[in-house]
Amino acid sequence: MHKQIENLSIEQMREIVEGAPERAEVCIPCLEDVMYFAKRDDGKWFKWSNGYNQWLEYFGKVDPMDLAMDLNDLRTAIAKHDSQEFKVGDWVLTTDPWFGKALLRITGFAMVAEKTAFFECGGFFRVSALRHATSLEIKAGHRLEAERHG
Repeated sequence: MHKQIENLSIEQMREIVEGAPERAEVCIPCLEDVMYFAKRDDGKWFKWSNGYNQWLEYFGKVDPMDLAMDLNDLRTAIAKHDSQEFKVGDWVLTTDPWFGKALLRITGFAMVAEKTAFFECGGFFRVSALRHATSLEIKAGHRLEAERHG
């Protein structure tokens, strides 16, 4: 997976994919906007113009592929994040605001009233109220844990 993709939140990924014009293949997120590119069969690159609301031939000196993220990679990352298929060892967060946003690692499963996941900390939660943690959330959780036990 492209390194830049790992630095995006799931919300940013969704915004980029949902904002992509038809035929867009790759994109380059910038500070205020996202540049979308498409490649024609003859190898020419085109950049989407929001002002003209159409594709314009790209004459930039830099190959978009040097910096761009593939939109299909973003779609795959979103689908993986949204997947309700959890495995032992997965890092997850709950979607229940009452429970908070603790980073949890699954150690097992059981069927109670519904499928339930068990965690390293000894706690448990229903699988329907979990989501996969992003790589940024996992890194942040490990950093906070290290600071706490310093």
